[in-house]
Amino acid sequence: MDPTCSASAAQAGLTVQVCFPGARAAVLDNLNRQREEGRLCDLSIQVQGHVFRAHRCVLAASSPYFHDQVSQGNYHLCIIILIFIEKY
Repeated sequence: MDPTCSASAAQAGLTVQVCFPGARAAVLDNLNRQREEGRLCDLSIQVQGHVFRAHRCVLAASSPYFHDQVSQGNYHLCIIILIFIEKY
């Protein structure tokens, strides 16, 4: 256990705090692996004809644009289509 975690727990009194160093990276790695394997993905993004499976919560946490798109209460939303328009 990380010494800073145990010091924080001691200062907190009755609160017990457990730290898992590397947990953030492990969670992201597992979510990416699930996405790559097509498991537990709850929406798809289509970009220029290519479809990418995704986790709604990861998109919402990663981008204000996607947060707005997936948080509008439309729980039946399955596919987001992105169209790139070149500026001249």
